[in-house]
Amino acid sequence: YLTTHGYDKVMDLGYWQSLGESDMSPVWGLSDRRLMENAKQEVTRLHEQEAPFSLTLLTLDIHEPLHVFDSCEVYTIDPAESVQRCSADAVAEFVSYLDEKGYLEDTVVFITGDHQKVLAEGNTFTEQLRGKPDRALYNRLWTPDTNEIQRREIDQLSVLATLLDVLDLGREDGRAGVGVSALIPESELTGMVALQAEEYEKVIRSRSGDLYRHIWLKEDLRPEPRQE
Repeated sequence: YLTTHGYDKVMDLGYWQSLGESDMSPVWGLSDRRLMENAKQEVTRLHEQEAPFSLTLLTLDIHEPLHVFDSCEVYTIDPAESVQRCSADAVAEFVSYLDEKGYLEDTVVFITGDHQKVLAEGNTFTEQLRGKPDRALYNRLWTPDTNEIQRREIDQLSVLATLLDVLDLGREDGRAGVGVSALIPESELTGMVALQAEEYEKVIRSRSGDLYRHIWLKEDLRPEPRQE
């Protein structure tokens, strides 16, 4: 998926193992602490090339089943709370590094969650979160330009459009796919995101198997042209 969608370098489990990294969990791989330490070196290398770049990082420490690394001090009754703090601290230290090096003066940074916490018997925080009506995903955007965010809340479908806009790569109407950039005010929304909440929910929860196959497998799902 990554190599067919624009990434020219993928640092996966095998890559870290080939470098001799040992701070690994038995399920998910490299710790967030070591990931961010390596990311500091990589972002410095990329920035020094003085050319546009994209660096994507995936944190894994708080995915079930949790693994407590030696570098993470457990000071809570539930170890999961400490693991979450350690992961967040690692990300914060990376952002602080970008600031200290001056990279935030010309670099867009976007931090986001990929989904809500999965609630299941035996999973952490299930009882605390069960029945909570408002479980928003964490989204934080830094841009060195004076782009003014018009909508304080967006869902994941509008992330791409927002990033394209702040990188000056977006469309005039702020759309990308079915999403609309956060730089577009509520009054100017078009397309699916302009639907009423109930109708929008129906679309979100509708089956999208064909779309997923097209994205992941590159299948051409367009109908065959009719023969006259």
